[in-house]
Amino acid sequence: MKTKYILILSLFFLSSCVSKKKFTEQSGEIKQLELENEALENKLEDAVEANAGLEAKADFFGKQNATLKNDTTKLGQKLRAEQSKNKELNKLYEDLVDQNKKLLSASSAQKQRLLSELEKQKREVASKNATLTEKEKSLKKQQQEMDVLQAAIKQKEATIEELQRLLKEREEKISGLKNRIEQALLNFDKDELSVEIRDGKIYVSLAEKLLFQSGSTAVDAKGVDALSKLARVLDKQTEINILIEGHTDNVPVGSNASFKDNWDLSVLRATSIVRILLDKGNIDPEMVVASGRGEHVPVADNSTKDGRAKNRRTEIILSPNLGEIFEILESDF
Repeated sequence: MKTKYILILSLFFLSSCVSKKKFTEQSGEIKQLELENEALENKLEDAVEANAGLEAKADFFGKQNATLKNDTTKLGQKLRAEQSKNKELNKLYEDLVDQNKKLLSASSAQKQRLLSELEKQKREVASKNATLTEKEKSLKKQQQEMDVLQAAIKQKEATIEELQRLLKEREEKISGLKNRIEQALLNFDKDELSVEIRDGKIYVSLAEKLLFQSGSTAVDAKGVDALSKLARVLDKQTEINILIEGHTDNVPVGSNASFKDNWDLSVLRATSIVRILLDKGNIDPEMVVASGRGEHVPVADNSTKDGRAKNRRTEIILSPNLGEIFEILESDF
């Protein structure tokens, strides 16, 4: 573009046949114009760059404007929804105002009736609240009593468990003692003695023919042997009570006997056996009781010979010492 200007100007000057002086002046003007033109071109380039920046900003602001329009649309939707709700609330408020006006315009008799009903309802509510309070107090008291009862039940359960443990322990000891007695008396015949457990007690039943002659209270040698073996098993036993019971048949004693009757005979035989047990074993005398039952606790029919023989017996009853169990029962029951 610069070259074109120079060419045009040159042709102009040549065609016009201007003077040299004038040509020089015009050349200076041309240079001045060229400088101004160059400055304008620089400004144009700056303006183009600025325009590009402005176009970028315009694009950015255009996008922001679109986002704002979208947000404005959403806000408009929310606003319309809120306006709808507000309209509904206004309608509800107007209805309530109308109802209030109607109530206010009701007759004084109707107002009085409404007030009376309201007062009645208040009294009923107060009464129900009082009843509820009493029930709550009663329920709280019952709960406290229930807690105490549950604690007592737990204590009783613990006591019962302890009793069951002790009873099981006693049963095991009684069973073990019975086995040891049976082993010690293994060499004697079944018709001479028997060993069994009844009601948690060991019954060692000794027939008369093993211990005594008829009408005698002196123990025979074979009976002493049996009692000696039994005494060794009972040696140092501290947790059992020993009851010696003498039994007879129902035949009255002879007139020349050294004892008065069968009661006397049964007691004296029990006493003889006690002395042998204490002599042959280390048994605490406080654990031993001698008693006689005479003919009053038969195990067979006294009308037969075999029945009377079975009734003439001495029973050594071994029962566990339940003192610990009784202490628990007395303290917790």
